[in-house]
Amino acid sequence: TLVRRSNACGAIKVLASNESNKPKLCRTQGLLDALVGAAWEDAVDSDALDARTRAVTTLLYLSEPKDNRLIVARHGGVLECLVKVIGEDTGEARWRASSALATLAKTPGNRGAMGAVEGLTTVLGGLMVVGVERGGAGSDGPAGGD
Repeated sequence: TLVRRSNACGAIKVLASNESNKPKLCRTQGLLDALVGAAWEDAVDSDALDARTRAVTTLLYLSEPKDNRLIVARHGGVLECLVKVIGEDTGEARWRASSALATLAKTPGNRGAMGAVEGLTTVLGGLMVVGVERGGAGSDGPAGGD
């Protein structure tokens, strides 16, 4: 059920918030597939939105260590999923997905693959317009360097 999926994503998110768990989780067979699957589902109700937000937040956490970034970005469906969430969501999931993309883009080896993702430049451009419409760039997205 969606409630169980959301709870599972929440548990994994808590584990992924611990620095020492990030390398192991990133390399756990099937985990990235499960996170992509949970985030890909349409957020039709609060349980689905919770699962999506928790899954995307976990992808962000797993993208933070430099050694994980190539693994995450090259995993089938991750980049497309993040673009989908940015395009569909307006809340925390969108913010976390854009933060994950920004984090993954810090690794030069990911940039070519990211540029080839259909819709990426369109959704990111849309975020910039939303930020300007709301009264200032940066009001709607991640900040910071490495």
